[in-house]
Amino acid sequence: MGILIDARALLKRYTVGEDEVLALDDVSCRIAEGEMVAIVGASGSGKSTLMHILGCLDRPDRGTYVLAGEDVSRMSADRLAEVRNRRIGFVFQSFNLLPRLSALENVELPLVYAGRTDARARAREALATVGLADRMRHEPNQLSGGQRQRVAIARALVTDPALLLADEPTGNLDSRSGADILGLFERLNTEGHTVILVTHDAAVAGHCRRQIHLLDGRIDDPGGTQPGPEALPGRESTAPAPLATAATFAVLFPAILKVGLKSLVANKLRSFLAMLGIIIGVGAVIAMLALGAGAQKQVLDRFTAMGTNVLLVMPAQRGSAGVISGSQQNLKIDDALAVAREVAGVTFVAPAVSSNAQLKYYGKNTRSNIFGTSSSYFAVRDLEIDRGRAFTEGEVDRMARVAVIGPEAATNAFGDSDPVGEVLKINGINFRILGVTKAKGEGWGSPDDRVIIPYTTAMQQLLGVDYLREIDVKARSEADLDRVKEDLTQLLRKRHRQLPGVEDDFRIMDMAEIRKNATEVTGVFKWLLGGIAAISLLVGGIGIMNIMLVTVTERTREIGIRKAIGAKERHILLQFLIESVIVSGLGGFIGLGLGVGLATVVPRFAPLPALVEWRSAFLALGVSAGVGIFFGLYPAWQASRLDPIEALRHE
Repeated sequence: MGILIDARALLKRYTVGEDEVLALDDVSCRIAEGEMVAIVGASGSGKSTLMHILGCLDRPDRGTYVLAGEDVSRMSADRLAEVRNRRIGFVFQSFNLLPRLSALENVELPLVYAGRTDARARAREALATVGLADRMRHEPNQLSGGQRQRVAIARALVTDPALLLADEPTGNLDSRSGADILGLFERLNTEGHTVILVTHDAAVAGHCRRQIHLLDGRIDDPGGTQPGPEALPGRESTAPAPLATAATFAVLFPAILKVGLKSLVANKLRSFLAMLGIIIGVGAVIAMLALGAGAQKQVLDRFTAMGTNVLLVMPAQRGSAGVISGSQQNLKIDDALAVAREVAGVTFVAPAVSSNAQLKYYGKNTRSNIFGTSSSYFAVRDLEIDRGRAFTEGEVDRMARVAVIGPEAATNAFGDSDPVGEVLKINGINFRILGVTKAKGEGWGSPDDRVIIPYTTAMQQLLGVDYLREIDVKARSEADLDRVKEDLTQLLRKRHRQLPGVEDDFRIMDMAEIRKNATEVTGVFKWLLGGIAAISLLVGGIGIMNIMLVTVTERTREIGIRKAIGAKERHILLQFLIESVIVSGLGGFIGLGLGVGLATVVPRFAPLPALVEWRSAFLALGVSAGVGIFFGLYPAWQASRLDPIEALRHE
């Protein structure tokens, strides 16, 4: 029979306050495969410390420990976790069962960390072996002390380990339950398991064929513990390679998710408070982006309503060096006619003049913008007639006193009366209203508060001018705009006899370019609103970090239990990271509903347009999950780095 445990000259010190306690002092022992050994001693003798070292939960300050031919001091943290998972089964005095898991879930946990796909079936077999087939779904607080100890034994057995370590296995049991447990250990030993019982009870130790007595950290029975010649030298591990990470994750993730959800449900108020910052943050981001997108769409719709593929030719404005020659009076009717005649790619040209004037209808007086133009203006600006008709080019040629009125101007001048066919005095001159335009909405260049009349009538009878305010040009398509703009520039420079190098005495405004610039400006404001709202996401993330740090502290002992049964550092990291993501993700979904709700409700009570962009909404949702990862990473890392034995000792 080979040597399973070969420990030599083990020394372990602990610092308690300012005092140093020598827990083990030059302890050496060998235990063969298949033995049933009792480590016996009074409280404080060092027996639990020795068990923790033999179980790879703790490391000695000095000495060597070879387990199944492998030097434990050379093992990495992950390798130690694998050894605890596959070769060692722990039965703790206080059972150390996870309270939120059923007996079945507690027993299958070591196999879950091993990535075993048959974890549930093997856990059922282990519970049946210890006589708890009818208690599998019960949680620890629903079981008696003896039943909980049996669950702990089933958990220790489920991976079929070579070594079973039991710390005071009958200490919390009545005599009958204690006898049953000891009988179970004896049966396991006859089946080939190496069993080590740690006890202070001589009656319990009497069930073992061999006893190792400790007194004040030293071996008290040298005859039974001196190393023999058959002790094996240290060698590389021959343990089977662990399963692939992907397979382990596929088994582990559902179990972690379930524990995370149970943890949230068990602390409902705290979980909600942790989510609250994320809920408010995501809701605010989505609502603010929706308001920004709504405002952006409103602005773009207004520019679109002014006409597409449109160029506005206007006189140049005053420069810093003085007035450019011909400024404000250099555009003529002949220029407009030349544009219509000579520039290719132009479909409509509309000369225009404008001025404010007094409107009078019977005893009602008001002021509005008078806009003189041609009949093609309605096509250039995509302006539709709601009632009546537009004036014709024949009426323009004969300087008819007719008008088309915008809906806002019509309301101001006529109230609720239908203006079509009525006579309206403009600066004392009678004009017959032919039609009313459809509303375009408020904004720059809106025709809603205009009275549109023939430009010939406006220039010669109303305003007395011979120059134009602007020339509206509609290109055949948006693709033609650049070429039309270039041809317009060359034509007008030629007509205005401008020398090379002289600055243009006109300016051309491209509606497509104006719309593009408006898109960029409103886009900046939209994301600025979203960025301001995103600050609350940052605050929510800090809240999650605080809650997770508290959770790690509260569950330190649970972390120790998980590490004792084989959880690696990455498993613990993943456990708390997923719980953090659950909090932030769930908060994100609630915040998504809140944000969409606000974007729907706010426009009903305030003149604020809102448009939910689902791309932005799901981006905010993704950011909330990212916040959970970012702010949950540090607490999760802290949890993963906890020393297993220190975590188990945490109260």
